[in-house]
Amino acid sequence: EAKMKGKEMMGDNNEFYFLSDSSSRKIYKDKSGIYGLYYEEECFYVGQSKNLYSRLSSHNRPETRLREIKNKIQREASSDRTPNREKSIKMYEFIRDNSSLIKFKILKLSTEENLDKYEEEFISLYKPKYNYVGVDVDYWAHSNNKK
Repeated sequence: EAKMKGKEMMGDNNEFYFLSDSSSRKIYKDKSGIYGLYYEEECFYVGQSKNLYSRLSSHNRPETRLREIKNKIQREASSDRTPNREKSIKMYEFIRDNSSLIKFKILKLSTEENLDKYEEEFISLYKPKYNYVGVDVDYWAHSNNKK
């Protein structure tokens, strides 16, 4: 198992895995990095995690995530985070409705201190429709028109 002391590594040869396949997610247990979620050929979300296995597993439980997000919205009443949470609800509804077709790809394994930087680079590169962090307003005006 490669240690990543200050050294960055590319993802797993750009292979796609089905999100529902737990053995594929387990390959990335205790690894940190950037991942993309895909439907057909489109990357619809880029994320980061200190533990890719745990994070990808949470995406594979859309009903649980939907409940958690809706509870946060109720607790917060109206806050500046509400539009972000509403976008998350749409993403998890999309994952739920297409669960057998959702794939993931590890875009880059990374040390924890570089996660934000790489996530922003991949969001800028792919412009996924469900991301709301690190993307300029002009892009969101465009992406909100996408289905």
